Amino acid sequence: MKTNDTIQIELKRSGGQLGVPRLFKIDSSRLSIKDFSVLEQLIADTDFFNLPNHYPQMGNDTFEYQLTIKGTPRSHTVTFHDQDG
Repeated sequence: MKTNDTIQIELKRSGGQLGVPRLFKIDSSRLSIKDFSVLEQLIADTDFFNLPNHYPQMGNDTFEYQLTIKGTPRSHTVTFHDQDG
């Protein structure tokens, strides 16, 4: 049985050589009960809500990622970079 809890995940990617932004979204209300449980466990396993807000950029022309998770009762955003894209 699915709870009333919802989780919204947004991943924004920007930067790189072309600088074309991309946005990916997941809304847990569209997930099966099993997938919702897996998502909750992945968030817990990574201790996401205790990660630093920002990881430093390690080079030029990197992609910047901004990962935001909004859940009940808290939300958190982490910004990080990937030079391999």
